[in-house]
Amino acid sequence: MRTVGTYCIVYVDEMERATRFYTDVFGAEVRFSSPDWTSLVVAGAQIGLHGGGRGEHHECGLGFDVDDIEAACAAARAAGGAVVHEPEFKADEGGITLATIADTEGNELSLSLAR
Repeated sequence: MRTVGTYCIVYVDEMERATRFYTDVFGAEVRFSSPDWTSLVVAGAQIGLHGGGRGEHHECGLGFDVDDIEAACAAARAAGGAVVHEPEFKADEGGITLATIADTEGNELSLSLAR
């Protein structure tokens, strides 16, 4: 046996709305789409959107390195998401800028400014 790929599952309430968020904000490539499951690729990482989300805000463990964190926050807002924590420079955490956004389904995502 060998592992041939990895993916992260994100649970969503409304598939079309969620797919549109990830394509609009992160430039996701849609590899497969159905009402129950959509396969996306963002910066080489596979993300599976699956039905079953409840629309409540919660951390989902997904994060993105971006080259413009302010623009990413603005894009999230424009796509119907929210900024949970504005970008903040964290000198004591290695000098990184972090933010938290929520997608249209309530999944909270980490953003970090790529170095």
